[in-house]
Amino acid sequence: MNDIDATQPAAADADVTDPDGADVADMDGADMDGADMDGGDIYGFWATCRRHDPVMAIEGLGRDMWMLTRFADIDEILRDADRFPSRINADTMGPVMGTVILAMDGEEHRRHRNLVARAFRPSALVRWEDELIAPTINRLIDDIAGRGRSDLVADVTSRYPVQVIAGVLGVPTDDYELFQRWGLEISKGPEDYDVSKAASRAMREYLTPLVEHRKAHPTNDLVSDIVTAEIDGERLSDEHIYGFLRLLLPAGAETTFRALGNCLLALLTQPPVLARVTDDRSLLDAVIEETLRWETSVTMVNRETACPVELAGVTVPAGASVVCATARSSSCAWASPPSSTGSPGCAWTPRPARCTSRDWPFAHRRVSVSSSTPERRLFDTGADP
Repeated sequence: MNDIDATQPAAADADVTDPDGADVADMDGADMDGADMDGGDIYGFWATCRRHDPVMAIEGLGRDMWMLTRFADIDEILRDADRFPSRINADTMGPVMGTVILAMDGEEHRRHRNLVARAFRPSALVRWEDELIAPTINRLIDDIAGRGRSDLVADVTSRYPVQVIAGVLGVPTDDYELFQRWGLEISKGPEDYDVSKAASRAMREYLTPLVEHRKAHPTNDLVSDIVTAEIDGERLSDEHIYGFLRLLLPAGAETTFRALGNCLLALLTQPPVLARVTDDRSLLDAVIEETLRWETSVTMVNRETACPVELAGVTVPAGASVVCATARSSSCAWASPPSSTGSPGCAWTPRPARCTSRDWPFAHRRVSVSSSTPERRLFDTGADP
């Protein structure tokens, strides 16, 4: 993890990409020769791919699949919805989640994005920070503060985001373990449809009474915002409602769980950075951005080719699945690390409009990391990274 002061040059071992997209240096200066994905070194494998096979044909699920690992190619794909639409997500995620915004592009995406944006308006985020997010993380830390030691994944990071999601949805927080299990099982998607579809059905059955009640008696929770929102004067269909709720659970909870754990690990293994953040909380947003660049919680993004395209000299046929490896080296092409002033990167998929969901996990992580560091009360439990 690089120093978080974006006014300083990046460390010599930081990832740097030259204008044509070829790697000049690999993350952390590791020796990537002979990297093997099966050996567990995914970053080494991707680094080797960038050097020798940046557009690689791989085995797919009933269709041609190509994996891309260079920043310039990935950035081009994620910015061009005409040639590389998101529709493939309907094929892979639709059988589990139903109708989801991640499978939409263009005007359809914009209209649904604006609808969802209402639920994540700044006033709601501020209220959730004060009434739900901060109390939840503080309660979990209070539970372990006197133990001397703690497994932060088991005791904090795996519990915290799901409890917050449950509170935002307006369901009993005591049922968070159900949501935690459903989120993990839904995330399996096409890897195990029996498990992911079963979890999807169970979640819908659980939420149906709440959704129907909120349609008739809306309150100030997220479900009420979604069921009462309108597009072109009409409320969302049940498929859209449950699609959004199914997406929120793994997207909002699992990604926060992973990113928060990565951030805490980074701070524990970088004492100088931890000391700076402890003394200056204004650095928190930069820490979160740098964590997402350094060890992102989502390492692959999928698109489909709408026509034959040429990428790095390779012709990819129409209808192919294009898998973008978005983690570490491929996610940053700038010598300076991200900062709170907005250094660019691919942690958030580039679109003409700002990612609606960006502020939600940011509120999660900023409050949780901030609550973890007062008087080093979390880190003085004897944490062993």
